Amino acid sequence: KDKTTEPCKKEEFDHFDVTQHVYEHAKNIWAFGKGVFLVNSFLNAAETVVSKAVSMSTGMELTDVDQNVLKPSFVGFDEAMLNPAINNVVHFLMGSVTKSEEVVKSVLEPVVGTFLIPLGLLKNENENGTETDKGNTEVNTEVLA
Repeated sequence: KDKTTEPCKKEEFDHFDVTQHVYEHAKNIWAFGKGVFLVNSFLNAAETVVSKAVSMSTGMELTDVDQNVLKPSFVGFDEAMLNPAINNVVHFLMGSVTKSEEVVKSVLEPVVGTFLIPLGLLKNENENGTETDKGNTEVNTEVLA
């Protein structure tokens, strides 16, 4: 099976935790805004209203909702949906890059060997690492100064 279309295995996942980071940064921005003179009264009033509404509708405090409802929901969403999706996209793109490199290399090697080495624009090294003028050895793409 082609590696570019093969999904990532669960063990290979990186944990990006996007919703958790966005939520934490939004809370940090809110906390910063409460320290800004021009908007602090508005933010405090909004927080009081939301806190009262949450308390009346759920019987929970806003901090309890944060710790026991929102954060676990974000963790579950990240683990179940976003982390696997992001990992599969990254895995696919990395496989595509590898394939592209092979294709480009197979197209460029004859061009380099035919035109650039004879013109003296690139060095041609054989397997021993010594320079040679003869073709079809591995090409070192170091440009001569």
